[in-house]
Formats: sequence, C-alpha cells, structure tokens
Amino acid sequence: MRPRLIAGTSLLAMLFLVLALKGEWGEALAPGGALLKVTLQGITQVTQRDDTLPVRDCSYLRGRGAVQLCAPSEGGAATFSMLCAAFPLLVTGLLFAAACAGLTIVSPYGRRATAAAFAGAGFAAVLGGTTLAIISMRPALSALDGLQLQLGSVGYTAAWIALGFLAFSAALSTTSTMLGHT
Repeated sequence: MRPRLIAGTSLLAMLFLVLALKGEWGEALAPGGALLKVTLQGITQVTQRDDTLPVRDCSYLRGRGAVQLCAPSEGGAATFSMLCAAFPLLVTGLLFAAACAGLTIVSPYGRRATAAAFAGAGFAAVLGGTTLAIISMRPALSALDGLQLQLGSVGYTAAWIALGFLAFSAALSTTSTMLGHT
C-alpha cells in the first residue's frame, strides 16, 4: 500500500506541476483597461472586452515577444533573477517527483531511502520555486509597477496542490524508511 501511495502522490504532483509551469499565476488590471496575466514564463496583455485575444505577450525567460512588457523594474535586477529562477526550480521538482515515482514503481522496497530522498528534494525545490515566484513576481517586472497583482489563478493553485502532494509523499516515504516498513 505504501509504494502505491508514494508513487500515486508523486504522479499527481507531477500533473499539478505541469499545470503550474504552464498556467497563469496572477493578473493585474493596468490603468488603460488592459488585463495583465502573469505566468512563470511571461506576461500576456489582453483587453477587458475580449479576454481571449492577446494584445501583446512576452516571455521574460526567453526574451521573446514584446520584451518591453517583460522588462525588469528599475533597480529590480535581484528580484528579476529570483523570478527567473522559479521556473527551473519547479522543473527540478517535477524531475525529482518523476524519479521518486519511477523508482517506487520499479523497485518499491529495494530503494526506499533513495525514493524518500527524491521526494524530499522535489518538495524542497517546489517550495523554493513557489516562494521565489510569490516574493519576486510583482517587484521584478516593470509592467507591474504600482499595480495590484492578484495571485490565485490556475498555475498558482496548482503549485500549492503539488507542494502538498510532494510533502505527503516525502513524509510517507521518509517515515516508512525510518520505521523499516515494507
């Protein structure tokens, strides 16, 4: 039962991490009436009348699109670097969750300590990435200067759900290993 729970929660964490990496984390209403939708990769500016057609979009990780929209805030180089580090940390957490799930499925009892280490490392990476994104998202980008950023969209919520699944997987695998359960 324990290996199934660990593998299942790691797989669910992977699913939610994919949503967190691709989904919106928040939005802010610009003075001109445009809505800015922020992800871990960039910003999309849409009009209030037609929410489906982007007016401009950019990727601050790749430097593509309307790069002036994704420009760092004045004096915000440190927070911009923190924001850019959030995406790779969540990808690292996704890879650790995959390693934990794969190892638990292939060798449910032989590599318990390694699977526990992968689950714990995945939890730490996702916690670090989510924390960096929350702390740095608004102050890092000049397009969000003076705007009220509302976090809580699909990507943001999915990151916290994945974090919960990874915490459960790490706690279960670590305690099972310490207690010698099979």
